Amino acid sequence: MAQRSVFLNAPYDKVFEPLFLAYVVGVRGFDLLPRAAFEVQGTASRIDRIVTLIRSCDYSIHDLSWIELSEQTPPVPRFNMPFELGMAYFNSRISDHRCFVFDSSYKNFDRSLSDLKGIDILQHDSDESQIFSRLTEAFNTESPMPTVRDMMVVYLLVKGRLSRILEDSGSPTIFHARAFEEVVLTAGFYWAARQVKSRSSHA
Repeated sequence: MAQRSVFLNAPYDKVFEPLFLAYVVGVRGFDLLPRAAFEVQGTASRIDRIVTLIRSCDYSIHDLSWIELSEQTPPVPRFNMPFELGMAYFNSRISDHRCFVFDSSYKNFDRSLSDLKGIDILQHDSDESQIFSRLTEAFNTESPMPTVRDMMVVYLLVKGRLSRILEDSGSPTIFHARAFEEVVLTAGFYWAARQVKSRSSHA
């Protein structure tokens, strides 16, 4: 049976990297596999590849906290994230796919995407521990069910390895396929080690 997966729709920006890393680590704690659009290569158009990836995932997480104007002239908003949320939302209407919307603030969401009023928004205040807490709300029927403390411990372990992962992969950020794969594998390793330790302590 294929491992269940989660499509991560978030800003691919170096400044956002700590929060993206929190999503990756947290999702792995539920024994789910994080996926991202930059993993997918091929001859099909980028949109078609993203649609295929979303449809292959059981869940999707959409962080809309960075729907803001760019610094270039003329300034334009980031449309990729709400557009991908729209694709995932439609997929959830015709399949068992479930999508979760995260934002740094409820106020931001109400102003930027009012058509989805009534949808539960998971507010994280741009804080890693709050992301972990909100993930336990989103995946409250999953097993295993990691604690926020466990997620923070694994997060700090993976973060401590991040510079080495980026150096080995030749990437400046985790928003590249090889670096992302290594981060996912490293998070999985630390979660497995933590589960072994927990079982040993209860033996």
